[in-house]
Amino acid sequence: MKALNKISQILAAVFGVGSLVLFFLPFANVVTNGVTVSPVGTQLAFGSTVAVGEATVNLAMSAHILFVFIIAVIGLIMSILAFKAKGLRYSSSIFALITAVYMWVIALSKDSRFIDTRPLENVTSISLLDMTLALV
Repeated sequence: MKALNKISQILAAVFGVGSLVLFFLPFANVVTNGVTVSPVGTQLAFGSTVAVGEATVNLAMSAHILFVFIIAVIGLIMSILAFKAKGLRYSSSIFALITAVYMWVIALSKDSRFIDTRPLENVTSISLLDMTLALV
């Protein structure tokens, strides 16, 4: 039983690191003024400059994606600390579940609902990339 607990703790930490790595990969394709922009998850979460053709645009922060990122970080920290503090094992699972459910909501809803494209003009389409679905 101890071996099974240790394996599940290691897998939780590995999957937590994997979900954070996916935030640094392209998150969505946004077509604006005929140019396709593919911001990464952290650019959408924290706001960042992105090149649109020859211009650079400061993206607004997306509160939903920032919330998922913060919950994923907290879940990862708890799963790592669970090796020493056994009580964190259950709370890290709860944070991982909240992260997965919220990302399913983002991935399965209308694409433009959770991605903030305010500074971009003439947005014609937004499509989430397959890596976004891998977050869940």
